Amino acid sequence: MSCSPDTRIPYLTSDGNFHVDTVEYIYKQYHANEIKVASFDDQNKISYVCPKSIIRHQRRTKQIIRVKLETGRFIDVTIDHSLFTWDAELLKIIPVEAGAINVGDFIVIPKKLPRLDTIIEYVDILEYC
Repeated sequence: MSCSPDTRIPYLTSDGNFHVDTVEYIYKQYHANEIKVASFDDQNKISYVCPKSIIRHQRRTKQIIRVKLETGRFIDVTIDHSLFTWDAELLKIIPVEAGAINVGDFIVIPKKLPRLDTIIEYVDILEYC
C-alpha cells in the first residue's frame, strides 16, 4: 500500500470481520493473504480482494504527495501509487499514477463501501456526471 503510515484503510480479516486501521498497523499485524481490501475490478465493480502485498517503502526514496478532492477529503500517497480516474473518451475507469493527476481531473472513489451481504451488479458512473 503506497499510502502514508497514518492513512486509515477499511479491510476485512480472514474471519470476515470489518476493521478500519492505519496502514502502519496493518503492515505490522498482517500478511497480504490475511486481509481483503476494497478494490475496483475490470467491470468497475467494487469487491473485497487480497492485496498483492503489504510493504513499507523507504520514505527517502518515495516522494509522498497529497491528493485533495473538492469535497475536502484527501489522501497522502506515493507519487507512483495508482488512483482511479474516469476516461471520457474510453468511457471507463482507468488507473493513473498519482504524480500524473492534474487539478480538475476526475478521481473515482466509492461513495460508500458495499455491504458485505450485497453484490454490486454495476456502477453507472454517468449518473454522477
